[in-house]
Amino acid sequence: EASLTDEFVLGLVAATAQSVILYDATGRRQVHTDLKDLLQQAYPAGPCQTALAGCDAIVLTNINYARPLLPLARASGLPILTDVQTISRLDDEYNRDFMAAATLLFMSGEQLPMPPADWIAQLWQRYPAELVVIGQGAAGATLGERATGRISHQPAAPVDQIRSSGGAGDALAAAFLDGHLRGLAPLDALQHAQNHAATILHHAASAPT
Repeated sequence: EASLTDEFVLGLVAATAQSVILYDATGRRQVHTDLKDLLQQAYPAGPCQTALAGCDAIVLTNINYARPLLPLARASGLPILTDVQTISRLDDEYNRDFMAAATLLFMSGEQLPMPPADWIAQLWQRYPAELVVIGQGAAGATLGERATGRISHQPAAPVDQIRSSGGAGDALAAAFLDGHLRGLAPLDALQHAQNHAATILHHAASAPT
């Protein structure tokens, strides 16, 4: 069984970041964040290097304090999964460093300026991601596989009632990586991930209070 410790949780900030998230009945949300001084922080390389020992992959959030770790992640040779969240430009100044490092790249389709398949085709001309997943909420997800050039759309897993969409995107990425590392074919890994994300949408623990 995997165990989690707080060994690599560093108390570098003076105050706790906060978020207020508003949901409608379909699970669409509006997020308001107060990150305090998180964007001015940098996670040190030493603890990260220690944490990488024995890892099969790296999941690197696109928050600014992780940016200095990108060279270390790339040098490791491990698969790198990054979710750049809501994005609308391929040359997005904030996210392009993360997009240039990711081998498995996730994002939301909510603000894309073109159909997901066209976006993936253009993204591959600029960035090295082997697998690209665009989450589209109730419309499902689109998967791009660079090795075959195949771009596939997969319908969403059925959900009886959406209690909250909070955490569903993270669940999609985490479960996809789980399937990928266990050797599932990309489309099978995506279906596995969508089924898991559907449980998050319906689970009482994810409902706002």
